Amino acid sequence: MFFRYTVYMKKNVSKKQVSRKGYSGDDVKRYLGSLSEDFQHRISGIGEQFGGLNKKLDEHSRLLHTHSEMIGRLLLDVQEIKNEKVGRSDFAQLEKRVVRIENVLHGVRGK
Repeated sequence: MFFRYTVYMKKNVSKKQVSRKGYSGDDVKRYLGSLSEDFQHRISGIGEQFGGLNKKLDEHSRLLHTHSEMIGRLLLDVQEIKNEKVGRSDFAQLEKRVVRIENVLHGVRGK
């Protein structure tokens, strides 16, 4: 069996009266003053954090600059090494010369 909720079955619920309190001008000024002070305090905290982040970014920028200089020096050193290296064909010729010289020296000592 289904019951339908209708207007006639509505229970009488007592409605609570909401009392409204009037505030004087001084109360509002005091409240707004404390609200403003709290807001300014929070904003100053954000400003301090922002200043700290700027210092950290400056340190990281300086560190990045020094690393870039080091990488530049390494690049120049590698280029110099590449220019001074001996090619495979030159190395093979030098190896043959060393073998001939060793054979001559060992041959002289062996006699």
